[in-house]
Amino acid sequence: MVEIASGLARFSNIRILDLTDNRIDLNNGCNELKKFLGGTKSLEKLILRGNKIKELGVKDIAEGLSNNSSLIFLDLYDSDFGSNGASLLAGALKINQSLTGLNLEKTLIHISGVWAIYMTLRYKKGFQFEFDDHFASVFPHSSEFADLDFASILDVDVSFKLSNDQEDIQLFMKLLESFEFVETLNLRENVFNSYENSDTIEFLGKLLAESKSVRIVDIAKCNIEAAVLQNLIPHLSKAASLEELCLNNNSFGDLGAEFLIELSKSAPIKLNRIDILGTDISESCLDRLVKAWSNKATINYQENENYSPIWKNIASRASRKMEKLAYSLTKPNDEKPDDLGRAETLQEIDEYQVSETSENFEDFGAFESLI
Repeated sequence: MVEIASGLARFSNIRILDLTDNRIDLNNGCNELKKFLGGTKSLEKLILRGNKIKELGVKDIAEGLSNNSSLIFLDLYDSDFGSNGASLLAGALKINQSLTGLNLEKTLIHISGVWAIYMTLRYKKGFQFEFDDHFASVFPHSSEFADLDFASILDVDVSFKLSNDQEDIQLFMKLLESFEFVETLNLRENVFNSYENSDTIEFLGKLLAESKSVRIVDIAKCNIEAAVLQNLIPHLSKAASLEELCLNNNSFGDLGAEFLIELSKSAPIKLNRIDILGTDISESCLDRLVKAWSNKATINYQENENYSPIWKNIASRASRKMEKLAYSLTKPNDEKPDDLGRAETLQEIDEYQVSETSENFEDFGAFESLI
């Protein structure tokens, strides 16, 4: 087995380093990454997906990032460094001037961690960072920072996994109030019952009623009962920008369907799709619901239950975000075909990455197991 220290020294001039699922948090691996990041002048994309990096590991990575001036994109998908680790990362981002893309999907940093990073990045022009589940995907859009140039950013997604902790909910509210250009709001698998989250439900309703940008709202699997839907309906009727509403796998049944029928009488002009899979609506009530909306919106009750309109939007955005990054991820001039540096999709970047590693690393099997 090759030690990560000697292994990385061999690849000091590479532009893409993929250490997916290599358990680099063991055997002092993150400490060696710190040294590597501080010394490399060429690395532009570092992929650390699936390494379950803990707080001490991200501390080393943050220190290395503070001394790095070449890295453009850092992928920490499926780490476990918590909100304290997020604060350490935020400190490094204040210093680092090269990084423009950061993936923190499945990092379990909670909303307090999101807040720490947001407060650091909100002044950075064009910075893009992603979260999912216990994370948010947020671009720094706010009227408070109107002097920044956001012309190249086409949409904004915010995704949260909320707890019932009041501090979390308050931070959630502060974050959403900061964004006037949020287009996609993903709140899947939160608990929005009328007993535990009444304040959040009221806030969400007002947010949608006042928003001029939110187009897609996904509140699937949120334990939404008829009483919750009843409280949301008056606000939804005023949601002028709303186009798609996903209510899949909630338990509001026929009574909730009656509230949706009532909404059809004062529906937002742009609303054209409502997803209601797994909502326990009877066939007779479903027929009336579909008829009530027949000239206004599609009532989707037949597609695969895992479908959510939000993911199509996110995938489209991810492709656009990676397009710019693709132009900088090229091989050395003496090895690349003329069009290799002009990859325009994430797939082409991945194909290039596989090509680069297979050509440049003679014992790639050993490189894969660097720990």
